[in-house]
Amino acid sequence: MISVPAALVTRTSSALSVNLTNNADEVRVTNAAGTDITGRNGGRKSHTHGPAVEKGRAYMLGGQVGWCPIEETINGTIVFDGMVSYPEELNQLKTPIEIKVSGGIITDILGGRDAEIFRGWLDGFNDPNMRRLAHFTFGFNPGARLSQFVNESERVYGAHVFGFGKQVKLIGGKGWNAPGHTDGVVMNPSVWFDGVLLEKDGRFVHAQLAELDKALKGG
Repeated sequence: MISVPAALVTRTSSALSVNLTNNADEVRVTNAAGTDITGRNGGRKSHTHGPAVEKGRAYMLGGQVGWCPIEETINGTIVFDGMVSYPEELNQLKTPIEIKVSGGIITDILGGRDAEIFRGWLDGFNDPNMRRLAHFTFGFNPGARLSQFVNESERVYGAHVFGFGKQVKLIGGKGWNAPGHTDGVVMNPSVWFDGVLLEKDGRFVHAQLAELDKALKGG
């Protein structure tokens, strides 16, 4: 990874989580690969990873804001075209994985061999909670690169991440146990909050974010 100004990442986290995500209801995420998914936040709040300020405490890499809309309101299609964290053989996708979601639950997984592998891994646990959508997540660390390491890949600038399986309390959703969890990366998304365009093709264009986008990403 390259070095980036931590203060800029922190300011972007604040703008996304406090000023925008926490005050939005309807969210829609699309991308050119075929993603088109919607949900309603219903007052739920997002979380982010702040700067490392306390000695001896473990911190996650900055550049991520996550939350989960009300699960039953999540409907549409997600296409993973970046990477998938588990199973590990999907860290480098050969073909996109198309996922159909209704009421926050996977109803179908379409595509080539990678889709078959993903379906087999999820269903191999024999637990229906593995098909539940656990979170939406913005990535906006310009120093992060798409790689086999999910903790970096899910923070790639402009990417959007969706998780399936166990939902931890930090997300602020219903919360449930599952024998596993996996994250998939959607590249170059466009995101709307309540019909207002927040991000277009992986670049943040909203008035509260456009200057931060230029400072972090350039151009």
